[in-house]
Amino acid sequence: MDAGGIQEQAQKSQTRLQISQDAIEEYRVDSALYDAEYGTQSGGQINVVTKSGSNDLHGTVFGYLRNSVFDARNFNDFDANGNPAIPPFRLGQYGMTLGGPIVKDKTFFFVNYEGLRQFQATTSQTVVPSAAIEQQALAQSPQLCSILQAYPWRASTGSINGCTPKFVFPDTSFSNAGQPSDSDQFTYAFPTIVHEDTWLVRIDHKFSANTNLYGRA
Repeated sequence: MDAGGIQEQAQKSQTRLQISQDAIEEYRVDSALYDAEYGTQSGGQINVVTKSGSNDLHGTVFGYLRNSVFDARNFNDFDANGNPAIPPFRLGQYGMTLGGPIVKDKTFFFVNYEGLRQFQATTSQTVVPSAAIEQQALAQSPQLCSILQAYPWRASTGSINGCTPKFVFPDTSFSNAGQPSDSDQFTYAFPTIVHEDTWLVRIDHKFSANTNLYGRA
């Protein structure tokens, strides 16, 4: 299977092309002078062979956990009330493999599963229009409502001239210190959720000592 062009695959879970490390039997790196069948990508080519079953039943189980309880606070990490706080982060990665015979010496199966659950909040700081400039702009030009609605608003601001905010945050998330009068510094920990389940199933059949057939999904 061609799995070229993978970049930051863990954050692009709509199509999972990476193979679980626990399902890899061996790999080979071709750095130059490879055959034409590998000509779709430039640079080195990495060929991966997945594991297969055997006459004996074998399996593995693994798990990895990480929690923000053990993380250090960044200098710009604050909660919604403006107090120094470590953004929440929870990561769980786990999986299993199982391989064995279907028909001894003839047909074998191999199954791999890997799950990823991640909740991460990353503190972001950006400059947004101040409440005063929102009041002034919407009082003069109500047509600017759709543009200003794209920005976060202070909870105390409320609706202005018929324009209702879409993104409301506590006033403590905004600071005017060191900013021009028409802008505020906005600080907030935005959450990101990653939820993945990856399966690999392989069936091998041995017709003779020199002829093997396998299918993988």
